[in-house]
Amino acid sequence: PPLVESYAGDQEAFDRSFAAAWYKLTSRDMGPVTRCIGPDVPPPQPFQAALPDPPRNPQVNYTHVNELVRGFIASGLEDGENYAALFVRLAWRCASTFRMSDYTGGCNGARL
Repeated sequence: PPLVESYAGDQEAFDRSFAAAWYKLTSRDMGPVTRCIGPDVPPPQPFQAALPDPPRNPQVNYTHVNELVRGFIASGLEDGENYAALFVRLAWRCASTFRMSDYTGGCNGARL
């Protein structure tokens, strides 16, 4: 049967579905349930992803990355544009997608 008819015949099912949808709508941007405090926090829902564990041993050679970036900035593109301007635009776009509430977005969040 169509969704409307199934809910019209079962008010309790509608109430459960509505409560779950309302909770998701009002709490989606609050981040993982571990960051919520107080006695009125409802149980975690499947859409609330836990924060990832921090890297244990990052294998990034920041000196090498710094040298590469400086090399790019010192060189120019064929059309005369500078790499520095591209890096500034990239950093701005990365920062503008970061959401502090649930730590998503940004360069590491892949929302470019």
